[in-house]
Amino acid sequence: MISGVADPGAKRGAAAPSGDDHPPDCGVPAVDFRSLEEVPAYEVAQRLALKPHREGGYFRETYRSPVEVATDAGPRPVSTAILYLLTQSDPSRLHRLRRDELWFYHAGAPAELVLLAPPLVKRIEDAPAAPGAGLDPQPFTTQVIGLDRPQAVVPAYYWAAARVLTEDQTDWGTGRAPERRWTADRRAAPELHWTLVSCVVSPGFEYEDFELADRKTLLRQFPQARAVIKALT
Repeated sequence: MISGVADPGAKRGAAAPSGDDHPPDCGVPAVDFRSLEEVPAYEVAQRLALKPHREGGYFRETYRSPVEVATDAGPRPVSTAILYLLTQSDPSRLHRLRRDELWFYHAGAPAELVLLAPPLVKRIEDAPAAPGAGLDPQPFTTQVIGLDRPQAVVPAYYWAAARVLTEDQTDWGTGRAPERRWTADRRAAPELHWTLVSCVVSPGFEYEDFELADRKTLLRQFPQARAVIKALT
């Protein structure tokens, strides 16, 4: 955990309403993301008022639609959005949502998203316990989000995780190196190894739609992803 960043409590804080006569405030401070490139992670979190997330990393909810839609789990806002900061020591750990999630890269190092295809079920609680039951024939995929690819999609019910990619790492998928060169100072400063993104969920996020992975269960279901699962659970 980054020193000086407070615990968020049990719920994400919704963005404050801005009144009926104006569009909702997205809640993002006026910060030039390009100016953050040589700023340590703890200062990025402080400038953007981010707090620890239970899956890892640091976040702040910046938008929650006032319009609700009916879902199989009850009413949900049309969409929600957060700013999300990953660090080398605090990645996003394997978890899944009932809804699709869009990731948008803003600043910092590239990050690697890991996706494990779900059992072919409609509800999280209905996932089969038997190893390999109903699994996609190609269950383990990765993608790098960064300057070359600033947007990514995590489909509903996929197990997902993300980590910062630094110059001395290769990704778990294709082995492709990150797309930017690192200065000697940055290479020697772990506090500069971070990635800033936005995540948008539609229909909107509620913790009832969120589940952290159990390591033993995933190791049985996805033996080909053993290294990833051990690193990100």
